[in-house]
Amino acid sequence: MIVKPLLVFWMVMIMIMRDINCSVLESMFFASSICDVNARISNGCSKLEKRSGIIWCAMKCARYDSCIGASLDSTGSCYTHHECGAVSGCVTMATDHVYISKTCANGGEWEPSNQRCQCANGWVGPNCQKYPTQCIDPKQANNLQRVVKTKLDVYGDGSYLIDVFCKRHPTWYQTFILLNSGKKDFNKTWEEYRDGFYIDDSHFWIGLKHMRALNTIGRLKTMTLTIHFHVGTITFRRLKDFGISDHTTGYLLTYGLDSPYGKSSTGYLLKNCWSRHKNQPFSTWNMDNDDVSQSNCAANAGSGWWFADCNPDCNLFGWASHYSSSKPAASIMKISGIDMNAQGSNIKLIQLSLH
Repeated sequence: MIVKPLLVFWMVMIMIMRDINCSVLESMFFASSICDVNARISNGCSKLEKRSGIIWCAMKCARYDSCIGASLDSTGSCYTHHECGAVSGCVTMATDHVYISKTCANGGEWEPSNQRCQCANGWVGPNCQKYPTQCIDPKQANNLQRVVKTKLDVYGDGSYLIDVFCKRHPTWYQTFILLNSGKKDFNKTWEEYRDGFYIDDSHFWIGLKHMRALNTIGRLKTMTLTIHFHVGTITFRRLKDFGISDHTTGYLLTYGLDSPYGKSSTGYLLKNCWSRHKNQPFSTWNMDNDDVSQSNCAANAGSGWWFADCNPDCNLFGWASHYSSSKPAASIMKISGIDMNAQGSNIKLIQLSLH
């Protein structure tokens, strides 16, 4: 982790400054860590590392994302203190300990009133040392019912960060994998559909491989199609036990249960978008995986999709009808249950999300 050398340096500097007023160090600790060390150990919030040494103790704490500080007792034994709930009997700092505190990394600022780091620019964790792995991170808590663009560490190891759009509801979260208002061209290559692409805040695709990571590593198993209209409320349809295979089989689409028809105040009814695409690999103009030997359905449609044939029930990557006057008819987006020629101009935005 990049920030660890800085953390170790800061910890060691505080250890060297042994004469510093204890109240200054206390203000840099989380509220749950200002307490009797023995009470924290009995509760599992602190660990006795035993090995002596200032540098070793600081480095030991730096290895744990959950470690919020460390201390050295009068015998030189090292204790690491970890973020956790309130500890019964945890009221005072041990007088025979020298305390080491971590700083807020990556632009985070310490809030003395809350005894915590206030992270910035999408960073999370006790010391703002990592990016979230899912949209359910509590840093989204102040953005209820708003779609927020953020970064996710979907693989959980810091190896690859992706931009995503998240929305927090009172009891659940959405991770948007597709946004399309039908005004832009989605005729992309296999590599672009695999890795994802961002055109603007209304035209975005997360990428097949990242979609699979959210599904398998993040265990997001429900996929929801939501349509926003210029006039009227939204309508949706939901797939349960959703799954997607890896690249070796072309990112096959699977699911268990399909929800009943969703209905909006406009009277539009969404039918099953996926029945003819189940267990079908993804196709693009330069990767023809459809079942039609005489034609390339993705090339005809001008977009990628899980094509079985060239007349799909749904294609959410197409153009909206009122923006496609110069485009082939096959390139108009399709949504089962909606006559796009008659009703397509009322569609404001299509969203596909996982949760």
